[in-house]
Amino acid sequence: MAEIEGAHSAGLSDILTQRQIYVEQAKASLHDQYSVIALAVVMALLQALARNRVTQFQDADRAALARIVNEVLVAFDGAAATYKANVISWLQRYTRDEHLFFAVAIRAAIVTPDDGATPADLNLDWGPISAGILGATGLSLEQTLSKLIADQRINIRQAIQRAHALNLRTEGLLAAMEGTPSRLRKDGILTKMRNFAATTVDTLVQFGMSMARNQTMQKFLDYIVGYTWVSVLDARTSDICRSLSGQRFAFGQGPLPPMHLRCRSHVEPVFSLETAFREGFGKAFTAGETYYEWLKRQPETIQYDVLGRTKGSLFRKGGLTAAQFAVTVVDRKFQPLTLEELRKKFPNLFRNARV
Repeated sequence: MAEIEGAHSAGLSDILTQRQIYVEQAKASLHDQYSVIALAVVMALLQALARNRVTQFQDADRAALARIVNEVLVAFDGAAATYKANVISWLQRYTRDEHLFFAVAIRAAIVTPDDGATPADLNLDWGPISAGILGATGLSLEQTLSKLIADQRINIRQAIQRAHALNLRTEGLLAAMEGTPSRLRKDGILTKMRNFAATTVDTLVQFGMSMARNQTMQKFLDYIVGYTWVSVLDARTSDICRSLSGQRFAFGQGPLPPMHLRCRSHVEPVFSLETAFREGFGKAFTAGETYYEWLKRQPETIQYDVLGRTKGSLFRKGGLTAAQFAVTVVDRKFQPLTLEELRKKFPNLFRNARV
């Protein structure tokens, strides 16, 4: 893949980094949408148990169990449909906002012949976003939500049937569903389901951001020649994003975030070398540090905590630059290589590091 020649706007990079902080806060507000499911399941379960006069599951015959499961799943299905609609509606509003924000930010950074004007077509096309495939799941946005709901439907059925198989009293089932107060409800099935739903929608928000920004950049092709992958620089950054951080891609030739669940990476435009930047948005040839450049500056203990003892030794003593290490530890699909694969492919690296 040929290296893309171009520059970034230092001022725009700062704005987009600040934007990511706002987006992380917005994701948290979206998590509350899950309460519609949790409340519906608990209320339906209580009503089904009362209607079928079940206080302990050994007293319930198979017909009663089937009725209880059915009633709860009917309630779940209705609440899940509402939840899915609410999430998609939220994502549509957010991606439109991100599309416009990014267009305004780009125009604030560069000088164009039609300064002060608005591009004729700044409408977001939701179709490509809805149909696009997430690298994190291998599914479209709607397929990802549908799979989440289908998996959670199975979890609900299994929880009730397990209570029957174990002859639990109804309070035992409710404790399993809602969690125990002594553990702040964190051990409840519904809490775990809510947490995974949060993970899923966080990933969808990042996907919406990437797709909206990609559409925006396509409308500035006189100035933008590609994009750079920018990863959050901390100890929670994934193996994939560590290696992608700082890499430049032509449109259609590289991945877009998210490449994994709860990915926090974003993209920044690479401007042509002829682009004129406004005062305060000066030209920069990198979009900040890459992840491994950042890691090079960290204490030895942090490097080993992030990479593990063996990869940490390769990183510190293998003789590779940060950029070389980034492309060495992943395959052509940007998936991390195992230690065995690395040893087979790069034996000299292990010899240099004496591991």
